[in-house]
Amino acid sequence: MDLNKIKEVQSYLEKIAFKENLKYKIIVVKNAYFFFLDEKSIKTFYKDEHEAIKGWYTGVLSFSMNEPNLLYVFISEILYNNVDAKNLFLRILHQTLIYLNPSISKLKIKKFRRKLKSYLLNIFQNENLFTEKDIDDFLNDKKDLQLFNEAEILIPHLSFYSLIEKLNFKNDLVYLENAIAYLKPFEYINLKAQVHEEHKHHFH
Repeated sequence: MDLNKIKEVQSYLEKIAFKENLKYKIIVVKNAYFFFLDEKSIKTFYKDEHEAIKGWYTGVLSFSMNEPNLLYVFISEILYNNVDAKNLFLRILHQTLIYLNPSISKLKIKKFRRKLKSYLLNIFQNENLFTEKDIDDFLNDKKDLQLFNEAEILIPHLSFYSLIEKLNFKNDLVYLENAIAYLKPFEYINLKAQVHEEHKHHFH
């Protein structure tokens, strides 16, 4: 794992953390990709009716638990190895903005783009760290649809609450080598053990 990449991401996150009074724990997960379940599909998934689930693939998911200003940011190592630091940071920022204001998840691309640019300008001001190309590359990126095929397991978003409860993430950066060891069989899909039908993907 390229530690320089995550150090660069953390340097960007420090400014967000200061502004929003947030703390981050980053957990890089090996051999896994993530799936955000559609509301209507949550019940069917845990009844082992996987063929009916709908939602979207993602290599980055973030959650808060009992401590309201602490975000657990889960990153697929597969995605981590295939995007640069700025793209990865923008994905985490997207999740953070939704945490701060859930209505952002419903914005159309053009409105979200304006919101994102305004936020970056406010945080980084005259540093000019993120170009129009960086933002366009992030918004138009289709890697999630491709890279999930390289994973061994697919973890739905609700199962991450279970992971957080079972594991005591003491450090700000954690490498989770074997997520299966902490999940029950119904809490993930083994992509290598079955022919996995591609689900409907939505930009999140």
